[in-house]
Amino acid sequence: MALDSSTNSTLVSTKSLRYALPLSVHPCKLLFQRNDCIRVQSDGILAITGIPNIRSDHARLASQFACDLRALLRSFCDSTTAELNIQVGIASGPVSAGIVGVTKWHYDIIGDAVDEAVALQENSFPG
Repeated sequence: MALDSSTNSTLVSTKSLRYALPLSVHPCKLLFQRNDCIRVQSDGILAITGIPNIRSDHARLASQFACDLRALLRSFCDSTTAELNIQVGIASGPVSAGIVGVTKWHYDIIGDAVDEAVALQENSFPG
């Protein structure tokens, strides 16, 4: 599942982000935990479920995560002057995952399912 929360993000003032963003980080982490997702992207969100433990309900968890994140974003916008939207793309399939990098390591996931989710997200309507 790929999500891009950068749509219209320039409409958020630095002041409102400074005070409100820390309040939304913890609820977002809880969404990852509740839906058994892993975050692996810094520009936007790439959430993976069913890794490292295979789950038969991975598609439901990915869909639920997207819905929960949208509700969290709406709540954030309702409590601030922010006007933010997300774009979502969800795909399922085999991927390769592991630690990459020489001096600055990070966990990365690659595969056709990742590329498909990103393409779907890029072509989806913000909302």
